[in-house]
Amino acid sequence: MAVVMEVYLGGVKINVYRAEVEKSEKRAADTCVFRCSRGLNVSFGQSVKVRLVSGVNVQYIFSGSVVKVDKFYDYQEVTAFSDGAKMDSVRVFPAKVYIDKAPEFIVQDLVTYAGLTYGSTWSSGVTISNYEAVGTVGEN
Repeated sequence: MAVVMEVYLGGVKINVYRAEVEKSEKRAADTCVFRCSRGLNVSFGQSVKVRLVSGVNVQYIFSGSVVKVDKFYDYQEVTAFSDGAKMDSVRVFPAKVYIDKAPEFIVQDLVTYAGLTYGSTWSSGVTISNYEAVGTVGEN
């Protein structure tokens, strides 16, 4: 059974000549580099998702946004940084203090602080009496 890598740019599946998803250390994927048609309209900040399809099994392996577009004679090479990499680069400064807040509220606030979208509506029913967010969003 063949495994196919599909690349989505702004939610639309695109044809790519070559795609590489790389990770550093033990975290999720940090970068995705792919080559596509020079005529495809790619812009800074556009969302990129990559998934592996093997029969009926589908697994997303990358989610991020475009940070660099290099145009060559007959193709363009696009580099995207993962959402996780962005969370590890955005520092919470000054420190944010949360008093009597749910962990979901704290996570949503920090993810929004990093300029990302929080996509969960789950609730734990727990309240944290005091939490101070310092360092990067990913560390918190």
